[in-house]
Amino acid sequence: MINEILANIPNEKTLDGLQEFVGEFYSDRNDELSQMREMLKEKNYEELRAMAHKWKGFSVPYGFNGLETLSRQLEKDCESMDYGAASERIEQISDYLNAKGQTLH
Repeated sequence: MINEILANIPNEKTLDGLQEFVGEFYSDRNDELSQMREMLKEKNYEELRAMAHKWKGFSVPYGFNGLETLSRQLEKDCESMDYGAASERIEQISDYLNAKGQTLH
């Protein structure tokens, strides 16, 4: 799944009027990624699920379609309290953000 998501990055489009905010959106998600790792380490599934839900809801307008997909999966991982799956998903999100960041410069 992650390879397909990464391959689709060039096709992701930001909605008109939001382009100037993409850099800030990207930076904020990277900051929150470290918070996600802490939440997982503490097994705080509810807060982690809530953040994933938030990301799921607002990623696509900014052209982060892959982040929406991964966040939806992370939300499910948290609902089932699957530490291994949530940990893997967070690393996939990190990989996605790194790849997406390379297209923003």
